[in-house]
Amino acid sequence: MNLSKISSSQIEIIEKNNDYLSFYIKNNLVLSKIIGEFDSNLKEIENITNTKINLRGNLMIVRGDISDRQSVVQIMDNLIAKFVNTNSIEKEDIKTIFDVTKMNRIEANPNSIYNDNDAIKTSKKIILPRSEKQKIYVDALKNHKIVMALGPAGTGKTFLAVAVAVTFLLEDRVKKIILSRPAVEAGENLGFLPGDMKDKIDPYLIPLYDSLYELLGYEKIQR
Repeated sequence: MNLSKISSSQIEIIEKNNDYLSFYIKNNLVLSKIIGEFDSNLKEIENITNTKINLRGNLMIVRGDISDRQSVVQIMDNLIAKFVNTNSIEKEDIKTIFDVTKMNRIEANPNSIYNDNDAIKTSKKIILPRSEKQKIYVDALKNHKIVMALGPAGTGKTFLAVAVAVTFLLEDRVKKIILSRPAVEAGENLGFLPGDMKDKIDPYLIPLYDSLYELLGYEKIQR
């Protein structure tokens, strides 16, 4: 990581030498969110980067291997970007960012993994892709009419697609969202279903409904 390419204006590098790296986080609110309750986020960052971080006011002093020290700064940089975009930081974000920054170092790509173009903004929450592949998927959803995605269950394929669709609807880029029954069933074989067309189709659409409820809320969906 080239420390001169830090994207956040909240971080100021104070000193770097063979023994330690020190940097300053300017905003107290940002600092409190970064370190977490009872320094829980800071301890997690220490564990995954194999470093020792001393906090003196708004100054952080990081000791460890040079590459590990740089990882700490990049994690902090991306956590700040995450907080600016979503007003929240979750503990799992730390591991996600660490994994992606490792991949970015291999690919010599020092850019922040979070930016405003990646954000999927709905009325209830803001969603950010958690990996480079999810970023590629979201970009494809935003820029192509037909997107095919393959991957194991639980990797965000349905949820991200619904999130982008909801964003387009809220921004008046589309007039309606059409939910269609999947050609391949997700989960158990439901067999013959009694009732009218809605009764027959709804069980297949539960993952889509769940995503809509999470993104917009139950009351809006019912209206």
